Amino acid sequence: CRIRPSGVVSLLIILTLIAIAFAALGLTEKGQALSLPRGSIRAIIALSLIIIYMITGIFLYKEISIVTDPPLSTEAIRFAQQILTTMSTLVVAVSGFYFGSKSVSVDKPAVEPFNIRVISPSKPAFLPNIPGEEMPIKIEVIPIGEAVRWIVDGDTQESLVQTKLYEFIYTRGQSAKDTVTLTFSLVKNPDKVDELIIRPPPP
Repeated sequence: CRIRPSGVVSLLIILTLIAIAFAALGLTEKGQALSLPRGSIRAIIALSLIIIYMITGIFLYKEISIVTDPPLSTEAIRFAQQILTTMSTLVVAVSGFYFGSKSVSVDKPAVEPFNIRVISPSKPAFLPNIPGEEMPIKIEVIPIGEAVRWIVDGDTQESLVQTKLYEFIYTRGQSAKDTVTLTFSLVKNPDKVDELIIRPPPP
């Protein structure tokens, strides 16, 4: 049994054609080997080792099982067994590494960025400077469930009331200024801030 160089050349040609096709489709990753998608070369190596292991196992079994005259020496049989054992260990290690790293990369949860923003009303917000006028306000918080604090500038703190999760009602007070600024921030991440400036409608 001998390894033909044509098989290696064919593999290189196929990999080159795949790389060219991926480049034409804009699916390349410049930081990866042959610019193929992440994990492609790892998969090729793992599958190649499995195929080589199968071919070697079949070849060694065939050679050992044939009755020859004179019979094969015990040393030759042990050497074949050692080769098969070594290759099986290598295949298990490489396959375990490939599939293990693949599952970790798939199961790893994406880290959600913390953010807060006012989604309603649109900015700038206009509300008549008349005591008792109300404005519903909705904010978006990522991730959902984060606690929020708010500060009212230009009116009393009690003028802004939370009605639901991330929903509020602002009511103009008797001593409210023309311009009122509502500042929302995350309790655990106070640097994440968004403001809503409320002004009287333009004349």
